Amino acid sequence: MKRFNYLAYGSNMDTTRMKARCPGARLVGVARLRGYRLVERLYADIEPAEGRSVKGVLWSVTEADLASLDRHEGVAAGVYRRGVYAVEFAGRTFGAYCYEMTDRTRLVRNGAAYPPWYEAVCRRGAAAHGVGGHFGKKAKEHGTMARKFKVAVYGTLMAGERNEHWAADALDSRPCVLRGTLYDTGWGYPAFVPDADGGEVKAELLTVTVSILARMDELEGYPRLYRRDTVQAALEDGSVEAAMVYVLNTRMRDAKVIPGGDWREYRRKFGESAE
Repeated sequence: MKRFNYLAYGSNMDTTRMKARCPGARLVGVARLRGYRLVERLYADIEPAEGRSVKGVLWSVTEADLASLDRHEGVAAGVYRRGVYAVEFAGRTFGAYCYEMTDRTRLVRNGAAYPPWYEAVCRRGAAAHGVGGHFGKKAKEHGTMARKFKVAVYGTLMAGERNEHWAADALDSRPCVLRGTLYDTGWGYPAFVPDADGGEVKAELLTVTVSILARMDELEGYPRLYRRDTVQAALEDGSVEAAMVYVLNTRMRDAKVIPGGDWREYRRKFGESAE
């Protein structure tokens, strides 16, 4: 089977993410791309820069892996383009595939900061493979690991539900109520549509770090499957806090409204039929 070299400098430095996208990938090591610099444009990008260099993780991938990377990087949609670049590894210089944003994407994304979940995944990959520089410096400059986020969960991430382990190390968890409508998607998890004038939906307000938020984003397929909206979460003591909540991007047809807006009660009542 023919194999190809691929240099990852962003989220694909993370082994878990890379293996999910490219099952045939094999780790080669840390390599350097000279004459380029790393730029923050919502997601990581590279651009020519004399005297600069970019360190990344070099992978050996299959043709099927490359096709998967092309899909995830949006090559057909003109988001990134794939090219062959001269990289240095173990004292040798050779060609490796790498992705660079198109001019159109750069025009739209210039000045856009990394989403917290994305930056966390990149830092995790960089730390695991000993890739210093951009992401290590950024973490020190902005202290993002110390940031805390409020997230309201209403389905499988709640205590006692099957995906609770994805946020089991949350710093705090309190019952809360959201306003809107809760639906049974028929796919084994619910969907929430916010509405300040809607009914009550039972939820839990979690306080999480950026690394926990990154895991939750991965589970929810953010930002493709779910987006994050900001809502008001009413707590049992009468206080109200702003929180992020995951909202399904896909329009639901013939989805059932969950009476009372309580996923756990709905599951208890209907059992596996709610799956």
